[in-house]
Amino acid sequence: MTLAAFPELKKLSAKERFKLADELWQSGISDSAKVTVKQQKELKGRWQAYKTGKSKRISMAELSKRLESK
Repeated sequence: MTLAAFPELKKLSAKERFKLADELWQSGISDSAKVTVKQQKELKGRWQAYKTGKSKRISMAELSKRLESK
């Protein structure tokens, strides 16, 4: 299944598509979902990068701005 199967979605703004993508993602996960060892290592690495300042988070406003510029 691809975006091409839903031409009406192409009419949405980047912000609206992002919100829909988030809703779809959230609907497919649960607290009981198993996390692999590889995924745990990746998450720990990302958390460490954030805590040590090697990566930073951005605001929703900044994310929206970046998405709309694409």
